[in-house]
Amino acid sequence: MSTHPDFLPQSHRRSTENILLNIGLYLGSLLIISAAGLLATSLATAPQQAFLLCALAALFYTAGLGTFRWVPKLRLASYAFTGTALALIPLCGFAFYTLIWLESGPLVWLLVSCIGTLAACGALALMQARVMSYLALAFLVSDVLAMSKNLQVALIWYFVALLVLATALTLWLRAFQDRMPTQLAAGFLDASRIFVPVTVGAALFYTSLAPWEISIIAALAALYAGAQLRQPPTWLYYLQVRIYSLLAVATLALWLHERSVTSFPFSIPVA
Repeated sequence: MSTHPDFLPQSHRRSTENILLNIGLYLGSLLIISAAGLLATSLATAPQQAFLLCALAALFYTAGLGTFRWVPKLRLASYAFTGTALALIPLCGFAFYTLIWLESGPLVWLLVSCIGTLAACGALALMQARVMSYLALAFLVSDVLAMSKNLQVALIWYFVALLVLATALTLWLRAFQDRMPTQLAAGFLDASRIFVPVTVGAALFYTSLAPWEISIIAALAALYAGAQLRQPPTWLYYLQVRIYSLLAVATLALWLHERSVTSFPFSIPVA
């Protein structure tokens, strides 16, 4: 059979064209982001630079959602416009921190992260695209990390906060599956398979944690894995439930033993 392009199926040809168009659009988005940064730095005053970046991000975001909603033929371009706007949001936060608000970097981080979360969730609700689910999840993770930074806790609690987020979203997904966008749920499941085991492993090697703290972390991980038992591969989540539960019980028993030795340092001889 001939492999000449004229004999290729129409659907395959269209799929190839869409892939090439997506690549071109995202490369163009990177150039637009670079041009926006250069344009902002060319202005005279610092507030103008920061506010111009914010205006550009709002313009691209509005153009992306408007194009998706009212011009169906340009929906591929709408993804690029919206993704460009979401990529500009962290740059806007960095500009505000370096040019205007030098006193509180963690607070700027938290505010910008919350704005990005709202923007990404709004785009996800309209577009129902998988790439938007990953962006929304990235901003949710950023929210948790920024809140941990503002509370000035140790590095391990950044990971614990992510574990709490994973467990809460998993339980919400089990109870109200129809109320969470399918793409957001898929993106969350893909990401949580990585950072939940990483969190438990980091807790074991972090020497400053008490055994009861490790027990709580392991119990949360066991709860997360138990809620995921219906997800493939089932055997992997079943194994995680057994390991995390055993770890939680073992560390709690160790902590109770240490407490009992501290509270009763003297043994009573028994004849």
